[in-house]
Amino acid sequence: MLHLLAQEVAGIPWYVVVFVLIAVIVAGSVFWLTQREANPEAAITTTRIEVAKPMTTTSNVPVAPRPEDFPATSASIPQNNRSPNAAIAARQQIKAQIQAGYKLTVDATANEEAIPTPTPSRLSTTATDMLHEAEVQRSAGRSDLATRKVRELLLREPQNAAALEMLGDLLAATGDRTAAAEAYRESARSNPGSGRVCMSLAKTLEGLGDIQAAIAAYRAATVADPTDHKAYNNLGGLLAETGDMAGGVDAFQKALAISPDDETAKENLALAQDILRESTATA
Repeated sequence: MLHLLAQEVAGIPWYVVVFVLIAVIVAGSVFWLTQREANPEAAITTTRIEVAKPMTTTSNVPVAPRPEDFPATSASIPQNNRSPNAAIAARQQIKAQIQAGYKLTVDATANEEAIPTPTPSRLSTTATDMLHEAEVQRSAGRSDLATRKVRELLLREPQNAAALEMLGDLLAATGDRTAAAEAYRESARSNPGSGRVCMSLAKTLEGLGDIQAAIAAYRAATVADPTDHKAYNNLGGLLAETGDMAGGVDAFQKALAISPDDETAKENLALAQDILRESTATA
């Protein structure tokens, strides 16, 4: 057929006509590809994707877009018109929209959390709380932890009388009477009106063999708490032990005046009076 066509066109050979047709087709294809690379959007108009806007809440705070809010790339671009450049551009556009939506959400959350919430490490612990914790540890038999907590408090409040008294109790329980006596002394200086601390100090000093210092501590205890019959009884015993029978009798009598049923004070008073009478008779 092409042979017949060539004969009819001014006697031009058929192969020349075929060559010209092939050249025209190749030139048209090259031109089309050049225009497509220079302006892909003009070459392929079906690659434009309408991206859904991120949804917003009633508080006008942007919410991160979900994947289903955007059309699928493969469905938006007809298969016969898809190209690598157009597909990449579409994916980048969708990615940019998603990132923008998430960024808005993060910023809104950051504004809501502008005021820091106090953490347990920032909360201040009162001396009462620390003493209570130390007492709990001591009651549970964990004296080492209780001592550590008390010393921690004393680093903050060196003159805390209650902490010093508890430290003295803990040290005395371990047998360290010297350190316990020093803790009791410091506590008594911070709180001179505590008869209990004076009693603890007196007993500790008596255990150390410092009788005169113990007598002074017992006297301080009777001044701090005149109703403490045990302080008077112990004072009387040390006075009698050092030879001051008259002072011992007086202390025992004061103990019985406060607590008439104190059997120990009764026995001590009777013994002290006997010794005092014998010494008087011998003199």
